[in-house]
Amino acid sequence: MGTGARVKNESRCSSRSSLLERLVDEHYEPVLRLLTRLTASVSAAEDLAQTTFASLVRSWKPLATTAEDRAYVIRTAYNAWRRWGRKTAADPVQLQASDELRAENSSPLDKISAKEEMGLVRAALDELQGNHRAALVLIVLEGMSYDEVADLMAVPRDTVSKWRTRALTRMCRALTSAQVRLGDVWDDR
Repeated sequence: MGTGARVKNESRCSSRSSLLERLVDEHYEPVLRLLTRLTASVSAAEDLAQTTFASLVRSWKPLATTAEDRAYVIRTAYNAWRRWGRKTAADPVQLQASDELRAENSSPLDKISAKEEMGLVRAALDELQGNHRAALVLIVLEGMSYDEVADLMAVPRDTVSKWRTRALTRMCRALTSAQVRLGDVWDDR
C-alpha cells in the first residue's frame, strides 16, 4: 500500500472513530433504554446496541438535522430488534419499579401489593404481539409521537394508533381478568 493510500485509509478510520464516538455520546442511553424495554434483557439490549452502532458507522449518511439523526439511529436500533426477534422469542418488557416499591415509608403489605401489580402488568405485556407491543412501548414508555412511530415502523399513522389501542385493550382485559382471579384472595384479608 502506498503512502497516499495509507494516509487516506488512516483518515477514514479516524473519521469513523470520531463518528462512532459522537453517535455513542449522543444516542447510546436512549438506544439502550429502548432496546432494554423491547427485549427485557440488559445483555441482549447491550449486544443489540453494539450491533446498532456498528451498523450505523458502516452505513452513516450525514443528515440535515439532529432530529433526523435521532430518527435514523432509533430506526436502526428498531430494525436490529426486529431481526433479533425473528431469531428469539420476545421476553417480558422490563418495567421500572413503582414509587410504592421504592418508598421507605411503605408498609410491607403495600410493597407486596405493588410487586404483584408489576408482575401482572409484565404478564399482560408478555401476551402482546410484536407490533402491538412495540407500538405501546415506543409511545407510552419512550414518549414518541404517533408520527415518529409510524415513520420508524414504516406503516401509516392509523395503523400505529390501532396497534396501540389493541395493545391497551388486551392489557386491560388481561389485568381485569387477573384482578377478578385475585379478588377472592384480597377480599379475604
